[in-house]
Amino acid sequence: MLLYPSVHPARRQSQIENHEDINVSSIKANLQSGDVLYVPPFWFHTVKSNSRHSVSLSTVSASQVEYFWSRIIYQQIPFYRLKVGIERVLGVRIYIEALLHELHVESKELMWDMFNARYLKIFKTIDDSVPTKWFDVKQTVDKNKKIRFKRFNCNNFPHLKKVAVVLSEKDDMISYNNLGSAVDKVVFMIANFKDQYPLSDGILEILLHDYIEELLLYAVGNEQAFDIAVVLKQCFLL
Repeated sequence: MLLYPSVHPARRQSQIENHEDINVSSIKANLQSGDVLYVPPFWFHTVKSNSRHSVSLSTVSASQVEYFWSRIIYQQIPFYRLKVGIERVLGVRIYIEALLHELHVESKELMWDMFNARYLKIFKTIDDSVPTKWFDVKQTVDKNKKIRFKRFNCNNFPHLKKVAVVLSEKDDMISYNNLGSAVDKVVFMIANFKDQYPLSDGILEILLHDYIEELLLYAVGNEQAFDIAVVLKQCFLL
């Protein structure tokens, strides 16, 4: 459904403008004055007025599924020991890849799906002429006198190793001994969640995308969707 990124003002809305072009089954309802329509969790909907003047009111509340998923999202992971920016991004990358490995999810495939579904339509391409807050290591000028920004190298092994060592150390501030035990805990929670709520693969993918975006938002330290898109490309798609 091409959802907007979670940091976008149109979060949870589809980027598809003409919903009639989508080849999915749908239910149409004509509401009269005083009618109330309940839309179940994870059901997409669109509204069209059949009269010249109309007033409607909508309210959104978190579902039980989202409430229990939030317990997974807000599990404490020892990223606080890493500096916001490149260092914390590398820590989040290590964690995400370890988590997806334990979940038997192919990391690059999921990240491509997330990038294509949430960011590609907005940015078209991640142009290196647009600066980021933390991830530009060098500024150059090309032959057309256009400023270019060289991004950080997310595959720098010594830097990755340094961050991995920090995350593997025992942490007395949270209930996990190290990042590995944190991964085990979250994997266990996700398995229990899937047993309790037998959701479709599409909904589970949306929830995983939400979780990854929350982690990257914490690492990036700002609410710029472009910066998150740059991190996705640099750390997971190259």
